[in-house]
Amino acid sequence: MRLILLFLSTVFIYPNDNNVYTLKTKYHSGEIVKYRTESIMDFQFGSYSNQSNSDFKMVEKYLGEENGFVLIEKTCTDMISTTTTLGEMEVDLAAGQLIGVPYIVYVDSSGLSEDIETEYAQYEETIRSLEMDMSGLNNYIYPFGENAVDIKVGDTWRVEEDSILFFPGDGGFENFMSCNIMFTLNKVKQKGGKSIAFISASFDVSVESMAFSQSSTLFTGKMAGSGKSKIRFDLDGGKRILDKQDMSMRWDVSFEDKHLVETLTLSTKTKWEK
Repeated sequence: MRLILLFLSTVFIYPNDNNVYTLKTKYHSGEIVKYRTESIMDFQFGSYSNQSNSDFKMVEKYLGEENGFVLIEKTCTDMISTTTTLGEMEVDLAAGQLIGVPYIVYVDSSGLSEDIETEYAQYEETIRSLEMDMSGLNNYIYPFGENAVDIKVGDTWRVEEDSILFFPGDGGFENFMSCNIMFTLNKVKQKGGKSIAFISASFDVSVESMAFSQSSTLFTGKMAGSGKSKIRFDLDGGKRILDKQDMSMRWDVSFEDKHLVETLTLSTKTKWEK
């Protein structure tokens, strides 16, 4: 499963004189943002280990607006990705082919990915499924929901999404999930001469019927679970500093003629360059 709740945008938090904050993305012409994401997904199927590990670096550049769309150019500059399926490990060569391949994301007024464009036609479908994966949560304009307005320290607010499209594993199958997220602005603290916002999130996730393909092996079944995130922001620079997430899912999983109830765990860490 690719990165759930990974908010791929630059977030600016604007306070007013009453220490009230609005969380909404704002882009500057020619702005370039760099970040690194590490993720580990793991589940057992009986005595067999199954994992998906990735470590990649991305560069995002704001290109302006066109016909009502926000245009963001994205390029993966480095990636290491491996999978372990039923105890057998292999390198994800398809993911490595995307290194150095730029593409443009067209973001609509709601903040969601509407389309992608790339000069590398041979990678277009792979990039499209990658970008559309979890796009219902990866909001470029309202990363914490449209209700993240007039927020004070200690406030909580919810984001609920149904029928979120995602492509787990090799990305060969469309799946849909429901997600209920609660955000909390815990504190704003001066650190290293900067104002840092500390935000946490807890979430519940459910998938009625998931088809997970990895290394040509198909796992299916119902899944549900929960998780937590810790998020840090530099309020002065308007840049994300750190986003860490851990989740655990109970999976009634079937493979061929076997059926087991297993636990799938996912950990991700994204760190933005200073």
